[in-house]
Amino acid sequence: MAALFSPIPNRDKDALPTFTQHPFGPDEQGVSHKSHYEGGKGLIYVRKTLVSVQTVMAFHALEISFPLEYQPPNWKNKPINLISHLVGHEGPGSLHSYLKRKHWVTSLSTGPQNLARGFAMYKITIHLTPEGFGGVPFFSASSFTYIFGSELPFGRSSGI
Repeated sequence: MAALFSPIPNRDKDALPTFTQHPFGPDEQGVSHKSHYEGGKGLIYVRKTLVSVQTVMAFHALEISFPLEYQPPNWKNKPINLISHLVGHEGPGSLHSYLKRKHWVTSLSTGPQNLARGFAMYKITIHLTPEGFGGVPFFSASSFTYIFGSELPFGRSSGI
C-alpha cells in the first residue's frame, strides 16, 4: 500500500481540524441535563424546535435529528448502526409497524450523519401520509419514547 502512495508528496499540511466539543451547546442539544431516573422509569426532558417548510409538491415528511458522539472511533463495533437497525425495524412491535397500521406513514428510515470531524447527528426520517401529517407532535413523542423507553401505546414497555 505504501508503494502506491509514497510518490504523493506531503506538503506539510495539517490534517483536517476536528471538533473537540460538540458545536451545539446545552440549549441547542435538546435534552436537558436534568434528565434522571425515577421510580424505575427514565425521564427525559426534551426541548424541541419545529421547522415547517411549504414545498411545491405535496410531500409530507418529518425529520428528527439530535446530536450524537462522533462515530468513526467506534468503527469496529458500530453501536449506532445497531440502534439504527432496531429503530428502523419494520416487524411486529416496531415503531414503523405501529404507525403504518394506523395509516399514518409510508416509510421510516434512520441512521447517523457524520457532518464534520468530531461532529455527528442521529436522524430519523418519517414519510407521512396526508392523514398522518396532522400527527407530527405524536410522531416525535412516539419516536423518542421508542428509543429512550417508557410506556408505549403499541405494546413495548422499555426502550431499545
